[in-house]
Amino acid sequence: MCLRMKVLEQRDARRLRAQDGMPIAEIARTLEVAKSSVSGWVKDVRRTADQVATLREANPVLNRQMKGQATRARRARAARRAAQAHGRHPFDRSCFPRDGVGDALPNTRVA
Repeated sequence: MCLRMKVLEQRDARRLRAQDGMPIAEIARTLEVAKSSVSGWVKDVRRTADQVATLREANPVLNRQMKGQATRARRARAARRAAQAHGRHPFDRSCFPRDGVGDALPNTRVA
């Protein structure tokens, strides 16, 4: 009997996700099941662009998180490009004189 109930809940969860674009936490509360169960049941159910937009408008916390993530990514990208540009300057070997063995750094000779 319990197994049959889970099958019905799974069907309802997939319907709520597909038709209404409902978030996993809300589906779990509605059906009184674990979020992890709902997540597994609806992992292949795609939401429409309108459903995603509606969820984003209704969730200001997610909006701030995504904005922060975009800002961090933009700053990291700028820092990475600056480091790459700095690394492209020709290396000045004049501070490492040749000792006849190669370009060994000071205090790194092998005895």
